[in-house]
Amino acid sequence: MATVEKSEKVKSEEFAEIAKTIFAPIYPVLAEIILEKIPLRQGTCLDLGSGPGHLAIAMANLSDFKVISFDLSPFAQEHADENIKEAGLEEKVSTMQGDVHSLPFPDNSIDLIISRGSIFFWHNPEQVFREAYRVLKPGSYSFIGGGFGTAELKNEIVNKMEAKYGDFKSNSKKRMSPENIERLKNALAISGAPIKYMERDEANIWFVIKKEI
Repeated sequence: MATVEKSEKVKSEEFAEIAKTIFAPIYPVLAEIILEKIPLRQGTCLDLGSGPGHLAIAMANLSDFKVISFDLSPFAQEHADENIKEAGLEEKVSTMQGDVHSLPFPDNSIDLIISRGSIFFWHNPEQVFREAYRVLKPGSYSFIGGGFGTAELKNEIVNKMEAKYGDFKSNSKKRMSPENIERLKNALAISGAPIKYMERDEANIWFVIKKEI
């Protein structure tokens, strides 16, 4: 048990450092992209698999949403708490530990769901899409996927990550392979959400759900 916990802690620390440095420029851009697609600027926003909380923080900085940084890892939540405090956003961003496959929120209670990168590690994305649809308020959206904001940022970050870790490009190709994207599209298709679609450009991919009014 101690070995597993140590491994998770080290992994969380490594990603927290990457998110705070190499990945740092993408989060405000992604938050802007999402905000441009929706009519709301306030309410409750839920960031699934939020890790150290940078996208949640960016969303809070650019809107009046109260944001919940939701992640299974207690180590990730420790980093998120530190980052939220450092940003001075304790009144706008809170952390919550839990499993994305079983969200502890009532039906029709969330105004916006966002998630970057976490989807590629979910063992049952269909269930998460189903849960996202359940907790969304009528007329609200979820944007679940991954990306780097712009093509320029993507190239810059991929090159930095490849130089530092050596296998980033190959791992990214696996996550974005046609087979994996088709698997996620199928999960969205059978999720039960009547209004759903995929958006993709050279830097980003979003699996979108809109809750009908």
